Amino acid sequence: MATRIILFSAGETDWDAEGRIQGDLDVPLSDKGRAQVLAHAEELRALKPKLIYTAATQSATQTAKILGKALKVKVRERKGLNAVNFGLWQGLLLEEVDN
Repeated sequence: MATRIILFSAGETDWDAEGRIQGDLDVPLSDKGRAQVLAHAEELRALKPKLIYTAATQSATQTAKILGKALKVKVRERKGLNAVNFGLWQGLLLEEVDN
């Protein structure tokens, strides 16, 4: 039996809405992000996931926990799933880096 991997991005944060570079910074989901995740839970239910792996950042773990609760699936944190560290660019607006 083949293993299927489903990739799901974390819900929106306030920094996403502002156009800020997050990288691996620990930014929580916004209210809109939580709503986005819940809206997609029904789509994921049809795929019948058996386990959810998540990165350690707040937005990722919050996303995974919301999905895990909605789908009644266990959530496990994995260090290797963290986002890229963008160094001094983290926290800047995209247009600040573009100049």
